Amino acid sequence: MGEQPLNALLRALKQGKSFASLRDIPQTAFLLQKGEDLPLAENWTTQELASHEECLKDKHKFGESFKIIEQESNKWHAQRLIQKTGDRTVVVNPPFQPMSSQELDAAFDLPFTRLPHPKYNKRGSIPAYEMIRHSINIHRGCFGGVQLLHHLGTPGKICGEPLGSFDNERDRSSYTNARF
Repeated sequence: MGEQPLNALLRALKQGKSFASLRDIPQTAFLLQKGEDLPLAENWTTQELASHEECLKDKHKFGESFKIIEQESNKWHAQRLIQKTGDRTVVVNPPFQPMSSQELDAAFDLPFTRLPHPKYNKRGSIPAYEMIRHSINIHRGCFGGVQLLHHLGTPGKICGEPLGSFDNERDRSSYTNARF
C-alpha cells in the first residue's frame, strides 16, 4: 500500500529535489546520522520509542514500543515515531490518510495478473494462494492486524470499496484468473 508515498516521492524528484532531502513525505522512513537534527514537522508531533538496544535487552520495552507502533499506524492523525539505534536515529513519518474511492479504483484497475510470481511455478501449489485464488478484494488494509497470513505490523486502516468497484473486481477475478 505504497501508492501514495511512491507518488509523492516521484513528484518531488521530478521537481528536482534530491532524494536525501525528502524527509517530509508521509509513510516513509529515513535514518538520521549522529549529530544530525530531527527535521521540524509543522503538522506532526513526535513520539520516541525505546532504543533498539533497550528493546533487545528488555522484552517489556520491546512490547511497549510495538504497542505504540501498532496504535500509531492505525490512527487518522498519527505521530512521527523515532527510535535510536546505536549513534543513529530511525525516523518513521506518519502514514497518509486512506485512499479515496477514486484512488482505490485507479489502483485496482491496474492490470494485475492475480497470480503468484512466476518464480514459484516450479515449487508446486502454494497453499495460501489456493485458499484465496477465487476471492474478491472488497477492502484495502487489514482488520485486526492480519493480511493473508498472520503478519504483524501490517497497514491497518480499512477502506471499503464502493459497490461499482466490487463489481469490477468480481469481473476481473472471474475472467482474468487463468487457473479459475
